[in-house]
Amino acid sequence: FFRLDEVGMPFPSTLVPHPEKQPEGQMKVVARSTPRTTVDTSDNVDMKYSAEMRPKGEYGQRAMAVALDQACLNGDGSVAGNLDNVTGLLNVAGLPSVADVSEQNYDFALDAIGTVRGANFTPNAFVTGPAVTTALAKLKSGIAGDQTTLLPPADFTALNRMDTTSMPAQTAVLGDFTRGAIGMRESLVIEATREGGGVFGNAQVAIRALMRFDFHPLYIPAFCKMTAVAPASA
Repeated sequence: FFRLDEVGMPFPSTLVPHPEKQPEGQMKVVARSTPRTTVDTSDNVDMKYSAEMRPKGEYGQRAMAVALDQACLNGDGSVAGNLDNVTGLLNVAGLPSVADVSEQNYDFALDAIGTVRGANFTPNAFVTGPAVTTALAKLKSGIAGDQTTLLPPADFTALNRMDTTSMPAQTAVLGDFTRGAIGMRESLVIEATREGGGVFGNAQVAIRALMRFDFHPLYIPAFCKMTAVAPASA
């Protein structure tokens, strides 16, 4: 490739390299999904499925993680054509719940922890959205004129605390997530096309990830939903 510093080609490709004709050139296999991902330029890139998690880039993984969060936490169980959508944890019938009525402290989370413990389970994680996480971090001591940050109680800090943009506003859920199950009908499949979806005329490649699964709590009382979570300092 005369006067070209770098040439990219899709995988798989019909191109046949002839290194003897350009001995100073280097051929590298690159795994890349979108311009925002990181690039793997190892001498050998394994394209096969593996039990070992070796991220090739963050962008594609985040998109799939958000979709899984949406389904497992907030799926509405609706039917679209021949597809039944997952009923997420927040929409499971009979799920225990508490409301944050104080808006000044962590009592709502402690009440939820107590609800789960009262059912003889030990909560291990707290999941909410970024806005609630930020609002909780801004809570103050409650003493008039005092701007000291309110330290969360030990029972709350003992939980794995996570946030996701798939969580509804002013909502959180905690519980023993070892008591939740994902049933796989078809494992994750990545498909790509240069023709479908109108991408051919734009010289693009459309990529989609397909997975057929369901989520359900094995024991509903092992979880507790918190609503109206909106600390006043948010």
